[in-house]
Amino acid sequence: MSTPNERSSWEPDFSSAAGLSPDGVAAGTARVPTTNRRGNRPNRPSGLPQMVQVATRERQTAGALSGLTGLPWRTAPLGALSLRFEVRCNELELAERLGSLLSSLGVGGAADHRYELVVCDDGRVEVSLDGRMLVHADSRPHAVAWLLWHISRAAVEVTSDHLLIHAAAVESAAGAVLLPAPPNGGKTTLTAALVRAGLRYLTDEVVAISPATNCVLPFPRPMTLEPGSLRALVDLDPAAPSWWAGSDCEGTACGDGNARRWWHVPAENIDPRAVGRPCPPSVVVFPRYQPGAPTRLEPIGTADAVLELATNAFNLDQHGGRGLRNLAGLAGQCSCYRLDVSSLADACGLVLAVAPGP
Repeated sequence: MSTPNERSSWEPDFSSAAGLSPDGVAAGTARVPTTNRRGNRPNRPSGLPQMVQVATRERQTAGALSGLTGLPWRTAPLGALSLRFEVRCNELELAERLGSLLSSLGVGGAADHRYELVVCDDGRVEVSLDGRMLVHADSRPHAVAWLLWHISRAAVEVTSDHLLIHAAAVESAAGAVLLPAPPNGGKTTLTAALVRAGLRYLTDEVVAISPATNCVLPFPRPMTLEPGSLRALVDLDPAAPSWWAGSDCEGTACGDGNARRWWHVPAENIDPRAVGRPCPPSVVVFPRYQPGAPTRLEPIGTADAVLELATNAFNLDQHGGRGLRNLAGLAGQCSCYRLDVSSLADACGLVLAVAPGP
């Protein structure tokens, strides 16, 4: 799980991004901007996620609360596996953006932890957790990327009683399809293509298997896609309606001299019914990007599958021999394949052939 570069020069393009302004507040103050730099409130999209509506209602009656916290805009309680948290910030526009990105993580009950994002006068954003400073981000996109990364990291740390695998997962008619792969292995792009084809989204980063039910638990964080991935996905069905993420979910990184753009795409942007339910695993596919090679799906044996799963496990050392037995049981109950990917459309078709949609 790579870390967003804290020292990168991040240059966001907010020309059409919900009226976000670099006007902010100095760290530790409690002013909430009510206008953007042009002096008017941005148009708020219809059908805001529930957590943004909560933030807005709280602001309307938040005199005492804002005096206590200094950050009156907040999400409703959110869940990332066993992590229960909320996000507070001092800027309405950023709260709306976070509400849209994190809407699939909404849960009932109370939050155990609190992330805080404070937009400063110079446009930098301070990100903290439970009062402990995590990073001084150079911009809003940097802060959002850092927040999403840290949520995943914290979820892994507090869900250690589950067997955790670095993998994406989707729900098919027969159960969960696991896509274990190292970083930059193409699993998120393949996951987005499978969701677009009708499978249900479970996660693109961390597969958690419940020891009590043997089910894969949903962790529907927004998918992070680069322009090449978006173009490939559009090419799957040129006649399909556009589902691009929008410039408010966009960022630009240029830390190594090479500009890189990405979009944080909630699964609901692809299909409003995209998020799946807890389900037992049925298929394991190990994708690897092989440009120029034939796209092919080949069965592999249980021993090879166990080795690949162990390589991609986050916390196998904590589970010891029981963890290895669980991985062996997982590989034994699933159909296991290795997938060489050159053509995304062909790869998607091959996976759907062994794991049709629900």
